[in-house]
Amino acid sequence: MNDKSKENILKDFTKEQLIIVINEVNNKNPFFKQEIEKFIDKNKTNFEAKNNYSEYNALLGEAERIISDFDELGGGDEEDEHVVYDNLDNIASLFQQGKLDEKTKKEFIETCFEYYGGNSGFDDILRDSIFDVCTSKEDWLFVIEGLKKSGSDYDAECIINIYRDKLNDDKTYLKLRMNKLHFGMDYDNLVEYYNKKGYIEKAITTANEGIEKGEGRISDLIDFLLEFYSKKKDYENILKYKLLSFKNGSSFEEYREIIKFCNKTDSERVLNELKEIINLSRDEELKAEINYFNKDYPSVLEYVKNSFGYSFYEDKFRGWAQKLELHFPKDVSKIYLGRVMRILEHKLAKEYSSAGYYLKRIKIIFLNIEKNKKEWDILLYSLKQKSLKLPSFQKMLQEVEND
Repeated sequence: MNDKSKENILKDFTKEQLIIVINEVNNKNPFFKQEIEKFIDKNKTNFEAKNNYSEYNALLGEAERIISDFDELGGGDEEDEHVVYDNLDNIASLFQQGKLDEKTKKEFIETCFEYYGGNSGFDDILRDSIFDVCTSKEDWLFVIEGLKKSGSDYDAECIINIYRDKLNDDKTYLKLRMNKLHFGMDYDNLVEYYNKKGYIEKAITTANEGIEKGEGRISDLIDFLLEFYSKKKDYENILKYKLLSFKNGSSFEEYREIIKFCNKTDSERVLNELKEIINLSRDEELKAEINYFNKDYPSVLEYVKNSFGYSFYEDKFRGWAQKLELHFPKDVSKIYLGRVMRILEHKLAKEYSSAGYYLKRIKIIFLNIEKNKKEWDILLYSLKQKSLKLPSFQKMLQEVEND
């Protein structure tokens, strides 16, 4: 058999058969073993490179198939979604470890942009994967051109931040940023830039301009100014921005903090400002918290009477009502009883446990607060008579009585 015939035979062997042949010859011929080891060492880099590109192509091919299907159908299986995330993450790792060349990187970025802005729902991971493989100025400039094609506001913002954070191109960043100052977050982006560069006065001016002109979220701008003036212990400005923060997103914690912070000489003025802000607020829960804090219990009672018509708010209602039991025992027990009677009259068996809760609270009010056992006994007897044909309700009454 000539050498050509032997070569043809080897071509027909499977991978497993070739391994068996090589191992057999290795064991019988030390010289052959040495030659193989030399060949492997000499070509190790090439072998590894081929493996890397083979892995890359397999990962990208599988991800592309899934993304394409998702793009066509507008979604797909969660399991397939995880495959895309894992594959693109593994591809990014290959680039980060220097296992793939620049030409392949450019091709990968182009492939990601082919599917970007489509109907697949993978835009975030595609964009993140593109960003993860960028290491040079050329990479980022290439990405900018890709992002420009989408025409989205988000990608326009990404481009601005690339010039600022990746390319350190202050001139282009400022030009683009100044042309896109619409939302509070746009101003905050510029404030962050000025602050990082040490242009503190510009940062302060921009923050105040953003508070005045910026749409949407401005809390970060207020927080920046609060932090700045707090470090300087500037009382007037700290108070000013604390009040502005409360107006922007009122909370009970902020209210208490402002009351605690302001000087006695300012307390009346500050309280009036807070009152104006609260009156304009639609947050009835906040108003109730502040009224309770200020011992305006009648206003809280009105809130409890008028704000909890749906069972969705049951837990919140119970918390507020219980707070008022000591202040308005008769009113609160009447409210409780109204809920019990509704459940009884409509025979709402699923809510008998809720009726039991309210009766236990009425029992506490009658016996522990008003010290009026007679009135409790009369109420209990009346409920027993009205529910004679409702054994489940009767059982609940018995449990309340014995509790």
